[in-house]
Amino acid sequence: MRGRWRNFKHTLSEKAIIGIARFGIVVLTLLLASCGSGGVDESVSLQTNFGPSIAITSPITDPTPSTVCNSIAIGGSAGFGTGFSCCVGTVEDLTGVRVTWRNATTGTSGQALQSVQLCPFLFLCNHIWFSSVPLVLGDNRIIVTASDTDTGTANTDTITVSKPALSYTASGTLRTLEQIGVGHFESGVGLELSGDADQSIIPSSRSQAGQFQASCLINGNYTITPTTNNTFNYLFQPPSRNFTVVSADVPDLDFQTTAYAVSGMIRNTIGCGGPIGGHTVKISSGGMSWSWLHDETGTYGFVVPNGTYTVTPVPTFTSCTFNPPNRTIVVNNAGVSGQDFVLQ
Repeated sequence: MRGRWRNFKHTLSEKAIIGIARFGIVVLTLLLASCGSGGVDESVSLQTNFGPSIAITSPITDPTPSTVCNSIAIGGSAGFGTGFSCCVGTVEDLTGVRVTWRNATTGTSGQALQSVQLCPFLFLCNHIWFSSVPLVLGDNRIIVTASDTDTGTANTDTITVSKPALSYTASGTLRTLEQIGVGHFESGVGLELSGDADQSIIPSSRSQAGQFQASCLINGNYTITPTTNNTFNYLFQPPSRNFTVVSADVPDLDFQTTAYAVSGMIRNTIGCGGPIGGHTVKISSGGMSWSWLHDETGTYGFVVPNGTYTVTPVPTFTSCTFNPPNRTIVVNNAGVSGQDFVLQ
């Protein structure tokens, strides 16, 4: 038994699995007794009953929530199923519960995403679910169900969401003159919508061509403006766009700017070890800067206007350093690539 417990803990640490699932109250009582009476974290919700439970906690159910959007994000808490499962698989495998939703007004349905944490005494806790549910004009009666995957028992919770008006989207792109997408993550650039509704909008990444979309817009007049968020001097053409929503989506609200790609790699060595991913790379100029994590391959990239910049990688672990510690580059009507750093 001791060897099996040692192997069990080893599995958790090696595979970074967050789960022991589907304990009943008898097992919980025995484990607490064996560990002593102190140290129980009362801020988490430990599973102490058999069978699934479900609750809708967002949005609040009273008063009836209302939105003009074409969908609504809902979420809440869930219990655990019966039986025992350890230590691999999906959250559904670990918890023994499947969470689904159905819009009874439209007949549409789907499966919710689930999340769970490993809490004191190696119990699963804080089992939550979340989903986006499409809506139609009027009242939408949404039923959420938690089903025990072993026994088939189920529990439900219901919410009615009102959609008082039709709504539409406005979309476009932020791109350089060379048609490189100016994504928020590579530049810090965003957009602000004003007029009959106010929204802050984040354009997609460079790999998705800097696309953006404003949603939940009712008929009316609007202005959309790219903003630099105090990073660098991006000059967009046009500086802003005015548009009117008249019972239809509004596409092709495009902007362009003179900017170029700066890219490189973070390379690892045996000396420092650890994963390539997770380090931050900062680009700065004239007292302004923008930072972002590079991807799991070690590749990083920015899209910036002409100017002189300092590129500085920041290690996750302070015991590690980079060679070189930073690079000074000049962007002059062309991209700059090959700005690599070695973690050591």
